[in-house]
Amino acid sequence: MYFIARMTFGFWPGSLPAWRDGDLRGLLIAIAFGAGLNIAWIASLVWPLWFSPIRLGLLWGLLGTIACVSMAFCAIHGYLSPYRTFVGCPDARLLQAQSHYLRAEYFEAEKILSPYCRAPQCDVEAALLVASILRRTERYQASLEMLDRIALLDRARSWLEEIEQEKRIVLKQKIRTQTEAIGKT
Repeated sequence: MYFIARMTFGFWPGSLPAWRDGDLRGLLIAIAFGAGLNIAWIASLVWPLWFSPIRLGLLWGLLGTIACVSMAFCAIHGYLSPYRTFVGCPDARLLQAQSHYLRAEYFEAEKILSPYCRAPQCDVEAALLVASILRRTERYQASLEMLDRIALLDRARSWLEEIEQEKRIVLKQKIRTQTEAIGKT
């Protein structure tokens, strides 16, 4: 039953990426496809003289082609499977980044971890370490944005206390830095 529903939504471009990953681009594509579908239905049923029969046929053909391409995209990218496998940061890479972090080699650690901190496959542990790196390099706003983004992930439930603690530290350091800058002027 659920496979049939996933296949049905697979023919609607952008719907499965928007639903499963919260992809904004997928949502915009789904809205645009819906608008095109509404135009085709209205032109076919309500105002048949709106488009010539050839243009209407081309519009329906284009929409059908886009729907089939969408299904192929969903099949290739694994959106038809019940669960997408999560590939996080490998332990060896995380340990390597941690050793760079402990030696205050923040650029190297961030370079190792940044591919694992991108949506939708964001690894919570790697993102927490990157947020800490951003804090230590005084990029407070980027650190807060990273922490807010990972706090929204379902995988971050067990890390919420650490995320909140890191947010408090970032905010304290940001306030301290700003007050020191004001005091110097």
